[in-house]
Formats: sequence, structure tokens, C-alpha cells
Amino acid sequence: MEEGEPVATTIVHVLEVANILEARLPLIDALSYVEAVLAKKNITVYGVDLDAYVEALRLARKHLARS
Repeated sequence: MEEGEPVATTIVHVLEVANILEARLPLIDALSYVEAVLAKKNITVYGVDLDAYVEALRLARKHLARS
């Protein structure tokens, strides 16, 4: 995770990666990953609410219908 171009992600993605890491690494390493992501100036981590999930489902269905 080098400083570089702007990146956007959600807290859901960050924590899902942390869960995967925690299953394979010591907990301290998974926690260090989360801390590193949150500290990067080029990474914006957005929260997610119910409306965002509903919109994501709508978009997923729309793109599924196209394929």
C-alpha cells in the first residue's frame, strides 16, 4: 500500500480483507493492516448504510441483466 493515486473503498471492504487476513495470520498483523489502510492519505474509506446497499443491489441486478 504505497502512497499514490487516490483510492476509494468502504469500511466493509477493509474489514472483509482483515477477516481473511485474520484467518491466516496472527490477529496483530490483521489489525496492523487495518491501521495502515486507515492511515494512508490517498485512501478514502467510506461508511456504508442501508441505502447504499440497496443501491448496490439495484446496480448489480442491472448489470446482471445486461450479461
